[in-house]
Amino acid sequence: MKKTTLLVLVLLGTTLLGQEGRRMISYDFRTGVYDTLEVLPIDSTIAADQTDPYFGWGRNALNLPRVAPTADIYPNSAYTVRRPAAELWDLNAFPASAAVKTLALRGDSAYGICSGSFISRKHVLSSAHCYLKFNADSVVREGIRVCPSFDNGAANSAFGCTDVVKLYFFESWYSDFEDLVVLEVDEPLGSAVGYLGIGYAEDADLINKVYHKFSYPSIYFPQVDSTVYNGDTLYFGYGLVDVVIPQFLRIQNTYGIPGESGSSLVQTGSFVTYGVSTFSPAQSHSRIEAQHFLMMREIIRNELEPEPNSAFEEVRIYPNPAQEVVHIESSAPNKIERVELYEMNGRLLESVATSESITSIRIHDYPKGVYLIRVHGPWGSISKRLVVT
Repeated sequence: MKKTTLLVLVLLGTTLLGQEGRRMISYDFRTGVYDTLEVLPIDSTIAADQTDPYFGWGRNALNLPRVAPTADIYPNSAYTVRRPAAELWDLNAFPASAAVKTLALRGDSAYGICSGSFISRKHVLSSAHCYLKFNADSVVREGIRVCPSFDNGAANSAFGCTDVVKLYFFESWYSDFEDLVVLEVDEPLGSAVGYLGIGYAEDADLINKVYHKFSYPSIYFPQVDSTVYNGDTLYFGYGLVDVVIPQFLRIQNTYGIPGESGSSLVQTGSFVTYGVSTFSPAQSHSRIEAQHFLMMREIIRNELEPEPNSAFEEVRIYPNPAQEVVHIESSAPNKIERVELYEMNGRLLESVATSESITSIRIHDYPKGVYLIRVHGPWGSISKRLVVT
């Protein structure tokens, strides 16, 4: 990536988003037809919202770090250097399993372009500039393929790959650099690999929190990083986001690498993404705001639940919202092994071991707000949202 290109992106990134709803455009790869989605009204009284993450059928969640790193960090930052993810984590476990390498299709060939993450059974979140003409609302790719947990130059044999059938982006995205795109895929691989939640929140709930990302840096970029990246290896990094502005989330004194565009910036513990990597300086991420969230949630609303009869549906949390106590019950043949209650910033509040099909947690001492309940059993782990009133 040339320095002049980076400068253009920085300048584009200074325009603040408006508070009105944003229209989205869809493109169908099967028919070559563009269409528009109606704008949804924004309720300004709702300061934050999210969709629920899902760990994948029979899949465990990685125990990712929840405190800021103090070693192996970039100078003058609180964010780690990139490490090959397979050296640290099981790539078949969530959320590494939900990280996606995207490939452009041209005739009979395919070549890597960007990163992404599953956000529903059949939808992937990535960056618009990877697939669209920079100054127009038009798709420049003949086709797109997504490969979850791609590593060491090959697709994960447990998951395979699937092709994109439809692409959604924000109208005139380049004007305010709303660099967000939703890719609808042919096969519901999100049921197997799991998927992140998407969300928006106020500045104070985003800044100086611990985030992680899985991505596919693709080139040797000696100006900012001495590592020779090849785009075929999944990398991991984590740390604090220290700049939050209306359009971007940034990590000062660090740089993004081409190929990482589209990778999700995920709050560790909640497994909710609040933005995607968009350009290099300060690892800038296009922030998901209310007008983006509402439209993207509308697109994936029929895909938020996993396959019928999965553990996600067989575990019930009630009452929800709750005031005094919440009950967690499984109708699956296998009983619950452990239930954990987390704040949305990833801090563990309660951990209850059990061997029964139902257990309870008293929540009357906790402030009103949104929490995450993680349920572990022989099927793996699932996560559901709890509202305390």
